Amino acid sequence: MEDTGRRGPRARKLGGHLASLAQGAKELERERERERRNIVARTPKNIEKALREQAERFRHRRRVKAVCPNPYRHVRSFLADPVTRFWLGCNMCCFIALFVGSILFMTLIYPVALRPTLKY
Repeated sequence: MEDTGRRGPRARKLGGHLASLAQGAKELERERERERRNIVARTPKNIEKALREQAERFRHRRRVKAVCPNPYRHVRSFLADPVTRFWLGCNMCCFIALFVGSILFMTLIYPVALRPTLKY
């Protein structure tokens, strides 16, 4: 029975010398990958990018928080989300439909149909 790389019912774990060889190979591969990432991170372009990101984080942390909230910024951020825009539109349509419906009911249907039947 040849080994396909999958662990079957009769497969065994590596032990002894083979296990230490396999572990050493994995450790060597991890060390190579770590060294490659370190070399890439030490390039001038990446160093400048890291410094810019660090300065941006520092600037963001030091920004003074406003005492009074800015309503324009909150409205812009609220309307930037498509889900909130959708529900805002739905609520506005429902409100307008109820408002117009109540006006039509009070001006047309109630005086003509219901007032004579209620007689008050």
